[in-house]
Amino acid sequence: LGLTLANIVGNKASHNLTLAGELHIAQTADGTTRLTWDLLLTHHGNPGGNQFYNGFHRTWLALYLPTGSTVVHSDPEPTPPPISDDPRALGYHLELYSGESLRLRVTFDLPAGTDSLRLRRQPGANPIALRLSGVSNGCAFNEELELAQDALLDLTTCEVQQPAPRSTEQR
Repeated sequence: LGLTLANIVGNKASHNLTLAGELHIAQTADGTTRLTWDLLLTHHGNPGGNQFYNGFHRTWLALYLPTGSTVVHSDPEPTPPPISDDPRALGYHLELYSGESLRLRVTFDLPAGTDSLRLRRQPGANPIALRLSGVSNGCAFNEELELAQDALLDLTTCEVQQPAPRSTEQR
């Protein structure tokens, strides 16, 4: 489950964007694992500041669902497919002014037999504050995570595996 943000205007407002969200896991009556990813994208720029660093931000947000996943619902609707040639990708053209937030919610079913889910984030982007909740396959999740790097959600051992933070020391 990957996420990519791309600034598609000529300014440098990307550093003012934060993502926070909740990933809710449930099991349907037929045993399918269903996930709802609710994301909040916020532009923290100063409306009175230098517009090159704080102004209008237009972003392309792409969510990459696991191969074989089925989309149940998306709000807003994704942009039509010719933008991306990756069949796993859902793309969204989003516009934000300083001080604004947008919510994106996607519900999808994992393919049968899925025993783990890699939570991927874009290198160089701000960390993603993520609440993980719900029950599936006998696993109960209720955790707060900060995705500064990719993590692995193991649906058999009921664990979230995150690598140790990388050292910023010069060697």
